[in-house]
Amino acid sequence: YFLAKASLFTQAHANHAVINIDDDHGRRLCELTRLPVTTFSTDGNPADWRAVNIRPHRLGTELDVLPPEGPAIPLSVPLPGVFNVSNALAVMASLAQSGYDPAELASGIAASTGVPGRMERVDAGQPYTAIIDYAHKPDAVTAVLTALRPVTAGRLIIVIGAGGDRDHGKRPLMGQAAAANADVVIVTDDNPRTENPAAIRADVMSGAGNGPGIATEIAGRREAIEHAVSMAHLGDTVVIAGKGHERGQEIDGVVHSFDDREVLVELIGRHS
Repeated sequence: YFLAKASLFTQAHANHAVINIDDDHGRRLCELTRLPVTTFSTDGNPADWRAVNIRPHRLGTELDVLPPEGPAIPLSVPLPGVFNVSNALAVMASLAQSGYDPAELASGIAASTGVPGRMERVDAGQPYTAIIDYAHKPDAVTAVLTALRPVTAGRLIIVIGAGGDRDHGKRPLMGQAAAANADVVIVTDDNPRTENPAAIRADVMSGAGNGPGIATEIAGRREAIEHAVSMAHLGDTVVIAGKGHERGQEIDGVVHSFDDREVLVELIGRHS
């Protein structure tokens, strides 16, 4: 997988490389590529572009960007999580390399509304934070929950499932990742497709039951979201994971209209 991605960092595909050196793969890529390299870091590593004074809050992150030359640039990232800080820094470093003004890039990032279904905040007047995210792999579940934990004063509640007709092995790992990082795990249906939804939920529960988060199984995605909303209080964070931007749910080969955001807004209104 690394070598496949590294093949993009060649003269056949690019004339400059912008690389995150906060992990081993990035540092290895710096040594492997023959392209001119610009580096960036959010972890304090020596790099051309650095994120410093990172200050997370409930709605996102404030920080300062140190460019290769010139003064620090204040940056507001309207999404929580250090991985979103890293993504924003990658955008700034890449586009600045192409000639764009870093200060204007910072303003553009701050004004961004984000990508639908990717750490999307839903505000329907509720006293807690509600997030929709496309996380449908164990690592993604862990990344979302660890990003939200520092900015959640109360409980971290996640509604999660797994897709049918897909990798069976990841299902217990999905449940395990949720239970390891959330206080309350509600296991429900994602897109069962042609599989038995109860069997998929059982696979996810086999991992979620190991705690320390409290795991509950609720058949029916709407019912599971309603359960999460009904138990959420001031300071809590509710995450609806797995489907993100999707507007349908595939059950037994039939796609039914289902938008996590619309359902969440409706149920928050019912329980407010």
